[in-house]
Formats: sequence, structure tokens, C-alpha cells
Amino acid sequence: MTEVGLSTVVYAWAGPPCIRVTTQSVKHNGKQWLQHKVEADEGGIGAVAVVTFAGKHLVVDHFRPAIGRTLTEFPRGFGGAPAIETTPEHQACVTGARELLEETGIAASTTEFLGYIWPDSGILGSKVAVIAVAAQSAEAVGVHDGETDGHRWISQKELEGAIRAGEISDGITLAAYALWQAAEAA
Repeated sequence: MTEVGLSTVVYAWAGPPCIRVTTQSVKHNGKQWLQHKVEADEGGIGAVAVVTFAGKHLVVDHFRPAIGRTLTEFPRGFGGAPAIETTPEHQACVTGARELLEETGIAASTTEFLGYIWPDSGILGSKVAVIAVAAQSAEAVGVHDGETDGHRWISQKELEGAIRAGEISDGITLAAYALWQAAEAA
């Protein structure tokens, strides 16, 4: 039997994104402990975009202060609360297309909701939507926001080689790629 006690907020930040850290007591399999939980959002859903064009994948280089280094990853970010009533899946597609445009200047032609991933189910209580995006072209149509250090198109073989070599090690990107591959194989 599992019992989860009441949560106590130990930290909150209005953001963006809004961050909330809670502690709760947990009883499971005859053991008891305190567990922290982190939630992050902006009133909307987080999305990661697996972007393709002409058989290639788009990756961005993004400095991540939490680990003090730049990682190669798929474009991603949080969506704000929707302006109109919509489904979470539609909002995730809107967020994925917007993040692509903001981070690279590249516009989406089509988007498809693939599913959700839990980036770190041990402590993070927020899920991320995975979106397949077909780009309109390989060239930027807009100006990117400077959040990333650049982007490039790579073949699937190069992407998989970068994963094997540890050059792509971001958990959200790895999980999104696995979900994208499963969708492609179906």
C-alpha cells in the first residue's frame, strides 16, 4: 500500500517559468521517507519539437546554467496559457512551432502531437509534450531570439552517431527522439 502525505511548499518562484518545490511524506512497501517534488510551468504545457526537413533533423546548441555547459538538443520550451479554449495536444503543437521559430527563425509547415514524456519522474512533476514538426524550409524566415547559440541540420545517421558518442546527452532530446522513432516505425 502506498500513502502520500500532504505537500508542504518549501520554495516558490513566480517565474517565468513558475517554479514550485514541495516536500511530502511517502509510505510505500513498508518504508517511509520525505520526497521532494519540483513543478515548473507558465500556465501552459512544455513541448519539445523533433523537427525534420529533407530527411534531416534540426538541433540547437543551448547553454544550460544548471550544468554549466552547452548541450546539443531539440528546440523546446514552455507555452503560456492559451488565448482560446483548446486541447492540451493542440496547445503543445502551438508551443512546439513557436519555440522552433523563436530559437531558430525556422517556421513549421505541419505539427503532430506524438505523446508525453516525464523528464525526471524521481523529482520533477511536470511532463513535456513531444511534437513532430515538418519545417517549411531549412532556411530561417524570421529572426531568432538569441536564446540558443546556433542550430544545424544533421542526418539521422549523424544524429544517432552523436547520441552514441555522448555528444547528444540531454534526456529530453533522447526521450523525444525515441518517441519520434517509435511513431515513424508504426
